[in-house]
Amino acid sequence: MISATTDPDSRLATLSCGAALQHARIALAAQGWRAIVTRMPDPADPGHLTRLRVVGRAPVELRAVRRTHTIRLRHTDRRPVSGPAVGPDDLRAVTAAELACWTGGTRPAGTGVPDDTIPLHAPQTTVPGRDFGHHGDLPVSTGHDRNAVYGVLYGPNDQSVDWLRAGEALSSAWLTAVELGVSVLPLSAAVEVAGTRQSVRRLVADLGHPYLVLRLGMLDTDDPGPPHAPRLPAQQRIDRPTPKASRPGPAEDDRPSGPKGGGRHDPASPPTPR
Repeated sequence: MISATTDPDSRLATLSCGAALQHARIALAAQGWRAIVTRMPDPADPGHLTRLRVVGRAPVELRAVRRTHTIRLRHTDRRPVSGPAVGPDDLRAVTAAELACWTGGTRPAGTGVPDDTIPLHAPQTTVPGRDFGHHGDLPVSTGHDRNAVYGVLYGPNDQSVDWLRAGEALSSAWLTAVELGVSVLPLSAAVEVAGTRQSVRRLVADLGHPYLVLRLGMLDTDDPGPPHAPRLPAQQRIDRPTPKASRPGPAEDDRPSGPKGGGRHDPASPPTPR
């Protein structure tokens, strides 16, 4: 659900779709599929953000296989960052992953932010976190997150396709952070209102339009971390194309089996997200 109050222009929803798109591309690459992405494919339908078309087989990418496991580990951690400061090398790696996307190569099932991911009490933080209007069930320490590092995800333009690409960059940076043991907390409240969005823009010296503020911190390796928020099942997030009506032709066993054959449907083919 898109909030008309906190996300009136669907900026954050589009950014989230970009992250989901990057996840989908990783999953396909890990299974040996080659896909082509067309962003904003239909000018007459601004709600159609992406067409992801599977065009054939490709060598399995080992890095993508590893990242499919990282995707399952990625989550939002709203507890205070009381561990050591994030090292400069880790920060550079997270930043590089984001740049790589821009410059080259108790609730209904699965919805919302459940109570077990909302802090039990207001954590001691340098920058205030989101106010959910009530305390949740997530235990937090009494430590202060003075070692947290804050960054701004920004880009040169401020249109739907830019928010979509920002989401892809966010996904890449977040997965890199998970692999490095760095927690990530997106602070969307800072960009939900035009006034604060302009204030954040001034913080980056007007180099671009801010899409999201991120808090980074080192994870406690002895702490299993907070529970992961539920996700909607795939059938509620993916539109499957309607199979075309069969046409008279050769028997099934006589049809070509290669990717350039008679358009035969491969039941193992992945769905096409819209």
